[in-house]
Amino acid sequence: MDAIKAIEARKSVRSYQGRAVEKEKIGTLVMAAKNAPKAGNFHITVITNKEILGKINDATLDAMKKSGNEFLMSRAALDGYMPLYGAPVLIMLSAPPEETFSAVNTACAATNVCIAATALGLGSCYVVSPTLTLGPDKEMCRKIGFPEGYAPFCGVLIGYAGEEKFTTERHSPDNVNFYE
Repeated sequence: MDAIKAIEARKSVRSYQGRAVEKEKIGTLVMAAKNAPKAGNFHITVITNKEILGKINDATLDAMKKSGNEFLMSRAALDGYMPLYGAPVLIMLSAPPEETFSAVNTACAATNVCIAATALGLGSCYVVSPTLTLGPDKEMCRKIGFPEGYAPFCGVLIGYAGEEKFTTERHSPDNVNFYE
């Protein structure tokens, strides 16, 4: 699939099959993240361990329920809701929190991963909710391999798309103008 078709076809997948993602495809996604435009450092952590994914999912759900954020609390209250949507892969992007462009760098890398996943026939979903728990949990951050002094900014769920359960409407902003 060419890049433009992948960009047009990309969507947020919020339900995944239990099927594992091939290591070669994960390697391609890592390459896509590494080749993102950037103005500073970031780190890529690929999590496929089911036990760790379960712990991150459960802790994130709990944090969403207690967040005080109306949107997060409403999502967490949905029957059967899981913040990681059963994805077999979570790619977390971390960076030094004091660097000016860390959020931008990690978001660019996540975008590349989402587009590459679509081109590879995989589903993806950009997520920030795992940062609610991984940010404060320094022990878990060390365990999964975040470098010292790095904090999570965002992640991308990866897997083969399952039957959609928590689909939201795709928004197409009308905020485009041309000045010629």
